[in-house]
Amino acid sequence: MAATPMLPPGGLMEIVFSFDTTGSMSSVLEEIQGRLQDMIQRLQADIPGIRIGVIAHGDYCDEKVFYLTKELDLCSNVVELCNFVKDVEGTGGGDEDECYELILRMVRQNFSWTPASQKIPVMIGDANPHEPEYEMNVDNIDWRTEVNDLHNMGVKIYGVQVFENEGAEDFYKTISTNTEGHFLKLGEFSNICDFLMAICYRERGDDLFSGYEAEVRGRFGPGGIHKDLEGLFGTLRKTDSNTSGIHPVPRLISPMSSTATTTIVTMPKPKKVTLAKQKVNPKRRNVTVRDIKNKLKCNADEKLVPREKAAQTVFTCNCLDWSSWKLAYIPVDVNEPKTKDGFKRIFRGECHKRVQLFTKRCRSALYEVAVQTKAHGKRHVMFSKVISGLIDNSEWEYNLLFGAKLRLHRQIKSVVEQGCKVFVRRAVLSKKSLAKVDTLNKYSYAWALQKDTRQHRRVVRDSVVISGECMEE
Repeated sequence: MAATPMLPPGGLMEIVFSFDTTGSMSSVLEEIQGRLQDMIQRLQADIPGIRIGVIAHGDYCDEKVFYLTKELDLCSNVVELCNFVKDVEGTGGGDEDECYELILRMVRQNFSWTPASQKIPVMIGDANPHEPEYEMNVDNIDWRTEVNDLHNMGVKIYGVQVFENEGAEDFYKTISTNTEGHFLKLGEFSNICDFLMAICYRERGDDLFSGYEAEVRGRFGPGGIHKDLEGLFGTLRKTDSNTSGIHPVPRLISPMSSTATTTIVTMPKPKKVTLAKQKVNPKRRNVTVRDIKNKLKCNADEKLVPREKAAQTVFTCNCLDWSSWKLAYIPVDVNEPKTKDGFKRIFRGECHKRVQLFTKRCRSALYEVAVQTKAHGKRHVMFSKVISGLIDNSEWEYNLLFGAKLRLHRQIKSVVEQGCKVFVRRAVLSKKSLAKVDTLNKYSYAWALQKDTRQHRRVVRDSVVISGECMEE
């Protein structure tokens, strides 16, 4: 009688990472290419026997120019995994939706899952799947059927939504909840490695997961971790029956360390600190929205950083509580109905404008307007405004463009005519955050009138003029 192969403690874990490589989504894969070896070696040390597979995919329209899918079956070969990921390149993408339904079928059919193993696909994307009737979905794959079949196989999906694109959240929630997995949101690409590590540790056990959370928090220090990571740990911790908070962990490993050396650290008892009472300066007054607006005008002559060139990670107001980007203006498709739910036509019927952007009213907020030149492409921030006072959400455009509606309408009309989309987001301001908004005087927004020319600053992205020329009309 043949001997039964020995399983690692806790059973065998098998995980497949699926990456959308269309448009700016390819940056997720690029982020881990240089760190993959350390990640895998550490996971192998902490989770013995772990097997990892990878899928990289474009969309159906990419097959002839780039590729549709590339895959590496479940394995434990570090060199093979690293070489595969390093050789993958980005793709173009065509329409809004992507071929996630095909990826779900590949996860079910193409991978050598071991019976009784932990089967965990992590699907990272920013859009919706194609429906069965989509013309390029020649096999008429229904993603809902695939999810049900995967659940019946004992597969648990982690749906990771990037960018918070409007209308895509339900898909990632459904594939996660219907397979008893978890729905997560990723806003900053640089956090992807911590996402993947935390998912693996969460599935292996509370001790590893709690230890990794403590490590990440220690890495960021007193300033606190990024809101992406706060959401990640909060979501994964909610379902832990044995985890009510962060437990002290004796084993501390440097981030992404490939060593398996154990170091015992004795944590010192916290010392009681008596804080001196702060002296109140009677002449000091609170910063107001009016102060912010005046200071921004006073600093207009200084050399400024073009806002569209400032990376989100170094943007001084990135720490504010931003909403997701809301689709505000889109070109009219001649093939679609004359009316579109939630929109109304403007510019002689050539543009759809969102009727209502935000569901909640607020007293003071910082707004930013961005232009996207292609599907899933980068949003280039062009304009900002601090608005005080209660805002009627149905009149968002009146408040946002007040005092400059004519020239800003010309600019919006210009980019929409070139096939671009315009997005708006906001950060609700509190008294504490007003001082942070003061740092906006470091930036130049292209749709603000330049002092020397009294026109918008010229900006070209992807061969599209998104600022400047329309002001010459």
